[in-house]
Amino acid sequence: MNLKIIASIHEITPYNCFPRKRIMNRNLQLFICFWLIFITVAAVYFTANATMQGVLKFVIVIAELVASGMLLQKLMNLEGEWGMILLRDQRGLKFIDSLAKKSPEKWKMLADLGLVLGFGLLAFFFIKDKKKEMLRNVCIVAVGILILLVVSFFIAPNLYAVTSSVIFSVDMGAASADLKEVTGGSSLFAWIALGALIVGGISMTAVMGILMKGALVFIAIAEALLGNGAKLAQTAPGATLIIPGINLPLFEGLIALAILLVVHEGGHAVLARVAKIKLKSAGIVLLGVVPAGAFVDPDEKQLSKAEDTKQTRVLGAGSAANIMTSIIAFILLTGFIIGTEGMREDVMRIEKLGNASAELSRQMPSGTLIYAINGKNIADVTNLTFANNSEVMLKTASGDAKVKADSNGKLSGLAPFSVIYKDGGAIVVKGYKDGKADALYGSWTFAWKKEYAWLWYPYCVLALLFVLNFLVGAINLMPIPIFDGHRILSINLKNQLAVNIITALVVAGFIANFLPWLVK
Repeated sequence: MNLKIIASIHEITPYNCFPRKRIMNRNLQLFICFWLIFITVAAVYFTANATMQGVLKFVIVIAELVASGMLLQKLMNLEGEWGMILLRDQRGLKFIDSLAKKSPEKWKMLADLGLVLGFGLLAFFFIKDKKKEMLRNVCIVAVGILILLVVSFFIAPNLYAVTSSVIFSVDMGAASADLKEVTGGSSLFAWIALGALIVGGISMTAVMGILMKGALVFIAIAEALLGNGAKLAQTAPGATLIIPGINLPLFEGLIALAILLVVHEGGHAVLARVAKIKLKSAGIVLLGVVPAGAFVDPDEKQLSKAEDTKQTRVLGAGSAANIMTSIIAFILLTGFIIGTEGMREDVMRIEKLGNASAELSRQMPSGTLIYAINGKNIADVTNLTFANNSEVMLKTASGDAKVKADSNGKLSGLAPFSVIYKDGGAIVVKGYKDGKADALYGSWTFAWKKEYAWLWYPYCVLALLFVLNFLVGAINLMPIPIFDGHRILSINLKNQLAVNIITALVVAGFIANFLPWLVK
């Protein structure tokens, strides 16, 4: 009996002793990991809300995330380098396989419909399969063009207003004003843009906008090199980096970006399996504790040997999924806004203060919400002028601000503006500065009433899902080497010289859209 007991003790000792030590070590790792994540999130939050230059703030946030990522890699023995962590999961591959096997033809149809949204009528040449499917393809193209028209007339016009309400430090009004100045608000240009949308889809329309804005920047640079730098200083950037905590709400931005990445990579993955292309792995990418991407790792040899149509579907599926998600988010957002009608009020958000005094800049920094002007609610503002030498009372979220009009009835503090009126989705404040016509674009948005302030969070997530999915879906289809659009163009346009020329033009225009930030 005693020998049996001793034998039993001997048998269980390895399992009862050493694993306990490993479990204790593991618990300690998890404990340290939890506090590391907590400290990193807190550090990023405080840095994002600190009063410092935007570029410096961005550098510090990236440094914090990289440092936390490197510590997490060593602590948890995670795959990655320089703070970028790869989290692979085989369970995701099984789920993707199950989705692909359920309705492969429906997935193909959705992918083709997404290609029509991305490339308009040109997509007809991308989705060619068999002659017997001609009717199917014609119907898909027709439905896609109809959806594009709905997007153009009902969804896209709301993109500016929604974007300006959730993405900060982006002067979209000034950027669009540059293009309006060139086109003169011509109806001909509107018809050209509509034609581009129908023929080349969202991608061609986006490329046209990028090239036009890029051309304006290059002209301004040329004038600056000739000694006239005024135009370059006044030229607004046409693009910006989107960073949670910097120009996106931190936590809502992370949620929206995580969903965006899952949707995008999920689209690629499902269509790859529908095309019988092997997936080596799938997972998400973290920069420190922040989701920075998602990935699927298809067998590139199989993908490159697949038919052109299959390759195009796989490559375009990510953007197609993003654009469709954007449309769904817009529908949900519209329902949310209608359902909360009496819970908010119109406001004006200052985008920039022109030649504002230092005192006023502290009192009303960029992003300040103005609820009323001289007791008149922003919702009721149409045309508003000010008496000479009068005091103008601006009601803001942080209290009332007094601004004195000059002898001509102009607001010298907010730049010398004399008339305020609504123009589409923005509030335009017009006046004269240095003897020249000047205008400020403040976002015409809304704020939640105090008792309903919590509604900001679901609104913000839905708005970001709408805006970011639309923007990412469109940009990813551009013929730029790091984006899927470049490979799609190379597969379907067999003339390499033409591909290179188109790529060079779009890349130059894309980079030019960022250049004005260097002089801001």
